[in-house]
Parts: sequence; C-alpha cells; structure tokens
Amino acid sequence: MRSEQVQLRSMIDRLRLGLDGDRVVDIVGELETLMAEMGRHWQIATMITATCPTLPVSITMAHELRQLVREAVANAVRHGQCSRVDLVLANTKQGLLQISIGDNGKGFAASSFALTPRSISERIDALGGQLRIASDASGVRLDIEVPLRCGA
Repeated sequence: MRSEQVQLRSMIDRLRLGLDGDRVVDIVGELETLMAEMGRHWQIATMITATCPTLPVSITMAHELRQLVREAVANAVRHGQCSRVDLVLANTKQGLLQISIGDNGKGFAASSFALTPRSISERIDALGGQLRIASDASGVRLDIEVPLRCGA
C-alpha cells in the first residue's frame, strides 16, 4: 500500500509540473511489479507472460492499466475465491494491446454476464477498448483489447 501511495504521489507531482505529457513507461515491468505485489497482498500465486520484453505506453495509460489489473485481481480473490491469477500481455500488428486476466476461482453463473465490472468496463471504454468475459466452473477470464498509443 505504501509503495502504491509513493507512486501515486510521484505521478501527481509530475502532472502538476507538466512533466508527463510525452513520458512513456514500460507496462510489462509495471505490471510484473504489480502482480508480484498483488500476489503477496492477497496471498495468491500470480504469473505474467508477455510476448515482448518491454512495451512502452504513456504514463496515463499505464496508470489506467494498473488500476484495471488491480481491480480484476481483487475481484477474482474476493468474489471468485481464487488462489491463482495469470496475466498475459501481447501487442498486435494492428496496434492493439491485448490483455488476458484469468483466475482459477469458482466463476459465476451465465446470467451474471450482463453485470460486467463497472469500473473495469469504464476504464476500458475510456481507453477506446473492448472487454470480453468468459466464465465457467474453473474460473473467469477477462480478455481486453485497447489501442496501443505510446504517446497517448
């Protein structure tokens, strides 16, 4: 929690000074760190797989993706009672970032599909992306695609 608070304060300070207009960060590294932190916090196994070793995105996009992943993991643990969350990142030749977040929780009934996680959906919409959800008794998988704009 303290680490996240330090990162958030640092980002706010940079935004106040106008330093992040064209700053990019490596989302692979950011999410590797986050997944490790989330695993320790929730006492679950986490794994991240990326099709490329680094992937630059704007600091704004990185913040949104970190929050999205944080909420997805928390939901998987709280509601799905999972013990493992896997995250897969891939960038496509079409300029899309594909993110798959899967867990080994209990899933949810098909009738619940209409109730997509609101803040996750709102973040994806704000990034111009799409969300697909798959659920069965072996867990839930969120498949996310967002336009990959380094300077956005």
